[in-house]
Amino acid sequence: MSTACQKFLQLILSPALAALIFIMAAAPARAQVTSFGQNPEPQKSHKKSRHAVPATPSSPKPSIPPSFTIAVDALGFAPAGSIYAWQRSTMASLDFLDDDHLLFTFRVPGLLKRDPLYNGQDSGERQIRAVLLSIPTGAIEAEDLWTLHDHERYLWPMGNGRFLVRNGNELSEGDLSLKLRPTLRFPGLISSLRLDPLSKFLVTNSYEPAKKSQPAPTTAPAPKPQFDSITPTSSPGSDDITAALTNTTPDTQDNIVRILDRASGKVILVSHSTAPVHLVINSTGYVQPFRQSGRTWALQLTHFSGGQNRITFVDSDCIPYLDFISDTELMATLCEGSDSTRLVALTTDGRELWHLNSPSGTIWPQLAVSSNGLRIARESLTVNHAISASAPLDADDVKSQRVTVYDAATGHVTLTAYASPILPEGGNFTLSPTGRRAAILNNGQLQIWDLDPPPPLPTQSAQ
Repeated sequence: MSTACQKFLQLILSPALAALIFIMAAAPARAQVTSFGQNPEPQKSHKKSRHAVPATPSSPKPSIPPSFTIAVDALGFAPAGSIYAWQRSTMASLDFLDDDHLLFTFRVPGLLKRDPLYNGQDSGERQIRAVLLSIPTGAIEAEDLWTLHDHERYLWPMGNGRFLVRNGNELSEGDLSLKLRPTLRFPGLISSLRLDPLSKFLVTNSYEPAKKSQPAPTTAPAPKPQFDSITPTSSPGSDDITAALTNTTPDTQDNIVRILDRASGKVILVSHSTAPVHLVINSTGYVQPFRQSGRTWALQLTHFSGGQNRITFVDSDCIPYLDFISDTELMATLCEGSDSTRLVALTTDGRELWHLNSPSGTIWPQLAVSSNGLRIARESLTVNHAISASAPLDADDVKSQRVTVYDAATGHVTLTAYASPILPEGGNFTLSPTGRRAAILNNGQLQIWDLDPPPPLPTQSAQ
């Protein structure tokens, strides 16, 4: 086994999330747009709409008013009851496909499908309405209805007007037409997916039928590459999706972690694990934290081509949580004591760009990053008490869902705003590819900001 594969087997494991959501919605034909006159260009072409939904008195105000808004009831969206939201399912996805096109997708109501293969249980099938909006006019440029299975995250933007959609064990690619083209099919249900900042590679966790143990051969054969485990596909495979969902029960499934080339489906690294793995990659390799002495951790980059190099050391009371912001910048979320979180932005050559303490009393952070890597939006829930085994989280303990937009080069806070309804799994905030626009679902509106240009990242030094 190669050194890279050995390191890959040491990945940090994290629990999987599963849930069920039902969204009640109606579907009128067109969006309504409101301009607040904060930016000259939007104000020239819009008048304030009488259908705009005002902010509720209890909603915290953003640090700067939005440039314009789009009423979501005209798109067919209506929030589900809190009982559904707190089952941790993905209810919606808000994504800029380019700076002038905003894709809003969400579940629409329908009868739950009862398939005999599921013994009378919910099959997980749901209808997702997809609406592509022109910004800033709010005009609907394309719309479609997708049938998807299960309740996990289903959409990832890739830049240049493209995006990935996960449906059970299939990945499809879409564009501004919103038509989906199946590209890759897995042997089992895809439980999680991540892209590198350049959208060249994928990291996937998938639940697949466990292979029956075979008698050990007298002479161990040479290991074979597992490149045939992911197959290209050119047509929808609903039967295969159903089989993947029904044949991977907890007693018969393995969690398979793969890094693969997105365009070809070629597997670069593959590993078995007992639970889904949070693994961060850029275009050259993947980063892992390794415990040193005391609170110190070494961050190590393992290259796809072979070999490793240490990026830097960090201090944390818990395992550092890592995210790539761009191909050369990494954010580490560190624990400072029991209830304080520190954010540190690092380059892959080991330089610290900035650090700051995350606001206290926040949990379950999520990131959205502009595809050029110049802006970061971090969303988290603000709670009224520390969460512990003796004081668990209840929906009434959550005060708001806050979104903070940072400049990736400096850590400067460009915008602080809030999302409503609260969606614990996110999907209600996004940044445009250039970082010049931000959008948040709040109080019956898509609130959109035109932001100043972000500063450039520092030049990467020679390795």
